[in-house]
Amino acid sequence: MSKLMRLPNRRAIVTAFLAILLLILPLPLIIGAQCYASEGEASADSVSVRVYVIALENVSAHGVSNISRMVEGVLHACGVNKTELGEPFFGSVAVSINCTIVTDWSLYKEVVESEENIMIINAHGETVPVPSGYSNEEWTDEIADAMLNRNVTWVHTGGYPFYYYWLQGASGEVTWGMSGFQRLISHINLSNVICRSPDYETKHVPLSMYARVDLEYVWPSIERAFFAEQDKSLNGSDFQNYVMFPIWGVPEDFMPGCAVKFSSGGKSSFGIYVHVGTYKTFDSEDKATDADYWRGDVGSAAGIWAQVLRHESEEPLDNPADPLMTYLPYLATPVLIAGIISDILVIRKRASTRNIHKR
Repeated sequence: MSKLMRLPNRRAIVTAFLAILLLILPLPLIIGAQCYASEGEASADSVSVRVYVIALENVSAHGVSNISRMVEGVLHACGVNKTELGEPFFGSVAVSINCTIVTDWSLYKEVVESEENIMIINAHGETVPVPSGYSNEEWTDEIADAMLNRNVTWVHTGGYPFYYYWLQGASGEVTWGMSGFQRLISHINLSNVICRSPDYETKHVPLSMYARVDLEYVWPSIERAFFAEQDKSLNGSDFQNYVMFPIWGVPEDFMPGCAVKFSSGGKSSFGIYVHVGTYKTFDSEDKATDADYWRGDVGSAAGIWAQVLRHESEEPLDNPADPLMTYLPYLATPVLIAGIISDILVIRKRASTRNIHKR
């Protein structure tokens, strides 16, 4: 045994050193976070989120079967009074949410034209209402301007965004097609973007790791929308520099839901576009759930979370950290220890082989 222990092995020494280092480095952050959390107080700042749900009278929806159920889902998500920013590492952030249901055209027009730092949820799904005095192109430009210059968050609640429009005073919707969303996205220098994946009718996509770690911590009921059909998805390759976090799927693939940084670049402030493209939702056992309710709930939760992130720090938005990265040192340590054990076993084997040869 004494000869065995004297055998030199640089790899084992380096591996052991790295394992110890990875265990020690996070300690100041953990200790500081625990001390902060022990105080039982939220951060000094409180995030105020003003939500406007567009549910206009006598305007139907497309891609949404029951507007009232969607509104109920939104109200459920707005019922929280705090969000947990990576608990226990960052503590909790107090959130004050004020939700207004917009049923008349004049308020809808005023909100989009002049409000700042608000969240607008379009409960009409694929149909965007267009008030008097605007064409569909002009109103889409107005929405884009609100996101770009007044930090507005726009939540799309189902199906293909801006595929139809409804002019104030009209008796029905008009088909715009893929050009509507392309018009919106052109304001952040993207072109020819389509919301469709090859296997959208058959593939069920689970909640992203990000959503399960962060959103589900605050809104545990989103488990009822654990799976989404890969319907009108955003392609991660189109939005690789804009994705804040995926709701379903991963940033490298098609995402039925995600939050996108709406910015043309060169500005410290920006708006947010939340995309919920799926028509159907399913629980963790892959059983269909009330899609109208849960799309409203999940889309609102994602919008609130994105606004909190923007308020607390710009860094997570420019380079969102995967939740796994937070725990990577601890996930990596067992692997490193296994490597050390493997090295010891190899040394033992080599020593035994030498002894056999000597005999």
